[in-house]
Amino acid sequence: MRRLDADALRRYLEGDGARTGGFAGAPVPHLAEADPARPSLAFLYDVPEWMVNPWGVVHGGLTAALMDTAMGILTCWAADGAICPTVSMQTNFLHPVRAGQALRVEVTMEHFGGATACVSARCLQNGRVTTTASGIYSTATPRRRISGLADKGEER
Repeated sequence: MRRLDADALRRYLEGDGARTGGFAGAPVPHLAEADPARPSLAFLYDVPEWMVNPWGVVHGGLTAALMDTAMGILTCWAADGAICPTVSMQTNFLHPVRAGQALRVEVTMEHFGGATACVSARCLQNGRVTTTASGIYSTATPRRRISGLADKGEER
């Protein structure tokens, strides 16, 4: 794993990565914090009304997708821009997520290895943890890389 460059990640997310997520109309992750030493990231998402189900809360699958996207971005960043697909993910829904209120997703790298990375995440809305998740992502080669995300720093 190379030295992580928070500025490179920010430039990527504001440019080519602005549509990271893959499904039409998906909220764009806004980078709030980056800690290359841990490594960890925090994102802010706007939660539009279209995400609300008939019971007036955001569908859990959409919340899980936002968390998977955030964990995937962290893994990709830690893997020097390599695309690292999700192998498995477990999500725990603790409280409802409401539309119209910002959602903060915090992700932390728990382990980064040659074959897999283990990442944890939590969603917060108004300071309350609404959802937690853990994911395993493939770091095995061969991998495609996302240009502009990799740092030119030294191996660590």
